[in-house]
Amino acid sequence: MSSLRIESLRLVWLETFLRVTEAENLSAASREMGVDQSTVTRHIQALERWAGKPLLELYRGEYEGEEPGRLSRMTPAGVDLLQIAEQLVPKLNGFRTEQARREELLDSAASIIAKLLADLESRLPSRAAERWRSTITQAAASLEEALDWPIEKLERFARASRVLTKHYEWELKRERRLNRAKARPSKSGRFIKVPPSPAK
Repeated sequence: MSSLRIESLRLVWLETFLRVTEAENLSAASREMGVDQSTVTRHIQALERWAGKPLLELYRGEYEGEEPGRLSRMTPAGVDLLQIAEQLVPKLNGFRTEQARREELLDSAASIIAKLLADLESRLPSRAAERWRSTITQAAASLEEALDWPIEKLERFARASRVLTKHYEWELKRERRLNRAKARPSKSGRFIKVPPSPAK
């Protein structure tokens, strides 16, 4: 008999599962949640251990330019769990007090903005950080005022923070790919083509 102790089901695992299925990508879900991709991976793995069966199948990024962690498809068990989670999670969140929801939104936005500020204030900030400097500093200033905002405005701010980090991370990844492409050709002997940046 296995000595592995399976934890009780945690709400955050279901919330992560919903984010991943919506974003169809682990890294995109992690940016929206304001956590590391390793945290998202741990949540999904814990949920699959709890269920005792695989829920998602992911591309492994075996081809050049392919991003690992992209959702390939959901297993039949994943589809069944998604139907349950889509009904259960909103009901459980609706049961919470407004103060608990406010604290969660503030923590999420603060985590995202702190990471962006750390990149911006590093000894050698990236060009992406410099391009987003004014937006990041404005978001940090707004965070100090957010304690007194109504819940609807706070939800919009948290959502905007997730969008900001999504665009920033995309530009940072593009910048790194450009640097690698300048340094060496691809396996085919041609330099990697980099797609244009999305509109801000």
